Amino acid sequence: MERKRATTLRDVAERAGVSKMAVSAALAGYSGSVRLSEATKARILEAANDLGYTPNEVARSLRRQRTDIIALYCGYGYLNARLPFLSEIIGGVQEACDVYHKDLLLHGVFRGQSVEDIHLACVSGKTDGLILNADAHDPLVQKLAQSHLPVIAIIDPIEGLPSVCVNDVQGAQLTVEYLLLKGHQHVLYFTRGNLPALVSVERRRNAFFKAAQDASITVTECGYTDLAEMDADLLLSLIRPVASNSHTAAVCWNDAVAYELLTKCVNLGIRVPTDLAIIGFDGLGTQIDSVMQLTSVKAPWAQVARTAVALLTAQLAGESVPEETVLPVELLVGSTT
Repeated sequence: MERKRATTLRDVAERAGVSKMAVSAALAGYSGSVRLSEATKARILEAANDLGYTPNEVARSLRRQRTDIIALYCGYGYLNARLPFLSEIIGGVQEACDVYHKDLLLHGVFRGQSVEDIHLACVSGKTDGLILNADAHDPLVQKLAQSHLPVIAIIDPIEGLPSVCVNDVQGAQLTVEYLLLKGHQHVLYFTRGNLPALVSVERRRNAFFKAAQDASITVTECGYTDLAEMDADLLLSLIRPVASNSHTAAVCWNDAVAYELLTKCVNLGIRVPTDLAIIGFDGLGTQIDSVMQLTSVKAPWAQVARTAVALLTAQLAGESVPEETVLPVELLVGSTT
């Protein structure tokens, strides 16, 4: 079956008996130097409607020097919308794009491609701007910061780029205040282990240790990678109430680690929260919440994404935006404490 040819400006012009310039002016909603009577405009619009003409958006974008498309790039080697965190981010960006009449491009993972290739794909002109979720030490980040492309960083602040983050310090302080209220004096803290340090996670950790010290709470730090490999007897020795300094609570740098710890405790017969209270950070929720709801610092990830789109839109309009926008968090108390 032969594919139907798209209607062109020339087709409309021939049908209406006018020039291509007149058609372009009429369909764009302005006349400029082209003088068109109302009758001529009506004839052009009728011809375009009869022929089913639709504007070529690529050509229109070139004329306007904008595409009305923004992109989201995640620099951690994955972009899985089924993951709770990324679901919040992608959903928030999409919601804001609807508000600001923008289309969204999700950049791929670019496995095996060089930094230069990825940079070129991001600044190639397909999009007006970029929402960036990446490590500040990623070599791509500095190239983007020095490019002509408007970029808003999210989650982790990046020097040289406007950034939208959550208040990690506030979250740590709320956690310590709650631990003190519940009478916990010896606490485990699970960090990212030997994974690369992120600004947000370091802020979270440092604020927690300072607040715990001020509250006279003793903290034992455990790397996240240690959790999977931790010997059962070692974990039990840290938790079982056989000594006055046994750990009665565990604070995890994110919810995923907290749920992993919860599962390990269940398998070892450690009662939560009787033997060990568990607190996370994210407030995303998972299927296990129907059985036991995790106490967690709820971070407004979707709002972070929406705010980033709003700032990017303002930046594209020539407005100045803050260097860092920090959104508040709250502690949601569940059944794990």
